[in-house]
Amino acid sequence: MIIEGAYLVAADSPIQRNDEVDRDGVRVAVGKGQRIRPVPVAHLKHAQIVYAPTSPAVTDLFVAQKLDVAAGVKQQLQADAKRLPGLRVLDGRFMVIQQAMATQRGRPAAAAYLNKFVEEMKASGLIEQALARQGIQGAAVAPPARHADRRSARLLVTLVPLRERESQGIRRTRHRHACVARPPSRAWTRA
Repeated sequence: MIIEGAYLVAADSPIQRNDEVDRDGVRVAVGKGQRIRPVPVAHLKHAQIVYAPTSPAVTDLFVAQKLDVAAGVKQQLQADAKRLPGLRVLDGRFMVIQQAMATQRGRPAAAAYLNKFVEEMKASGLIEQALARQGIQGAAVAPPARHADRRSARLLVTLVPLRERESQGIRRTRHRHACVARPPSRAWTRA
């Protein structure tokens, strides 16, 4: 599944494109404390970030403080634009979050099984039907994987055991494993 990060502006805003957001004097509302930040805060070098307490509160803060831009997950912003008149979502996206399934490193058969399972669920329409059943708008089913995709520099999410995680300086959590994004190994790209 693909989740897109998008920008929301007032209908009469002079901002028309995503690349016009990171400018001096532009104030951007962003949700604070999210597990996955849908906003490339580190990439916004010139715009001023204004934090809302949560992601669902971003648009309300944007309207209340008369900010220039609200940033968040596209389907949330699209719903907010329908709920509140006079707002529009900019075309395109500033980032994409690719949802994935993971298995422990060193389990090529499990990785191959997960890959086949996900591709079958996408091809059968099950994921699209589940999104529709739940009323989720703005999320899209990822396109079919191609063999060349696995050779690209795309990141593979793997579960890293506690000992290895600590040796890599990854922050300690309550869980025995952590999700870490890494370039795919040669063994994975040959599968």
